Amino acid sequence: MKSTSKFNPILCAMLFTANTLIGRAQTSPFVPAQLATAKTLFVGFDGGQAADLTNQEALVILQKALIQEHRYTLVRTPTEAEISARAFLTPNGIVLSLFDTKTGALLWKITANHGGGGLKASYTKRFVRSAQEIADQLDELSAGRIPEPPK
Repeated sequence: MKSTSKFNPILCAMLFTANTLIGRAQTSPFVPAQLATAKTLFVGFDGGQAADLTNQEALVILQKALIQEHRYTLVRTPTEAEISARAFLTPNGIVLSLFDTKTGALLWKITANHGGGGLKASYTKRFVRSAQEIADQLDELSAGRIPEPPK
């Protein structure tokens, strides 16, 4: 008995497409290389208002969290930085937008919600946790990983 195997281009195309789609499903979205290669970071205020903290108090809390947990060196001016982070404060959370200082391109946005209102002491504690969450997410990005969504 003679074997008659034929090349089936449609079957090959379907297998190739399936393998390609499976491979894409396993990869994460693109993390900009600047977040991993940069060494310096400027953190500035971009508007909004924290509920029970002055904007300066809130920015200091955020900067402390980034200093303690992160590998970037914080600098005093955007011109000294490779990455410029702009913090927008709301009564319920923090939005940190990360920009490439050279091009001005938006690289990523990180958010952390902590709820609003309450006594100043409890609000401050929740804000500190949010700032830590922002620092943790930035740490993940700098390692080239997509951070887990906030809880």
